[in-house]
Amino acid sequence: ALGTAFAFAGEAGPWGEILAGRLPRNARFGMGAADLSALRPGLRIERISLLAEDSARPATIDATGAIGGLPWRIAASGPAPAALAAGGGGPLGIEGSLGEARLALTGTATPERLAAEATLSAPALAPIGAAAGIALPAATALTARLRLDLSERDPIRIEVLTLSADQLHAMADV
Repeated sequence: ALGTAFAFAGEAGPWGEILAGRLPRNARFGMGAADLSALRPGLRIERISLLAEDSARPATIDATGAIGGLPWRIAASGPAPAALAAGGGGPLGIEGSLGEARLALTGTATPERLAAEATLSAPALAPIGAAAGIALPAATALTARLRLDLSERDPIRIEVLTLSADQLHAMADV
């Protein structure tokens, strides 16, 4: 898409096996540098890699790029597909950055529930907003923490929410 090269290696099929959570052995998806300014001005991908060694191990993704001159990175792993297909679950982890801002999410996921805690820190919001093309407050020294529980059967529960910056401080226990 948009002149971007990508590669996939592995063995897949039949579809029933894949849908049941049995991924191709040693599946690898990779994409090199791509200028996606046609989708969002200043958006660039340096590389994306997805690795799924087998259905009993977590799949991982790692991606880097830039938007509006700020570098970004996302690294994530989740429960093994076989565990999810069997109704189980496992650990979930996401780390991300945009410029100097950092996001970390850890938790557990099953087909019916996600319980996670996320933390965000950013020295300043304005550069993030400028890179994303949206106006954000000029808050500095931002930190946020959120603990939540999402269930297929129950309403979303936010257990802890804290937000602070040089100009503001808020807490909520719900």
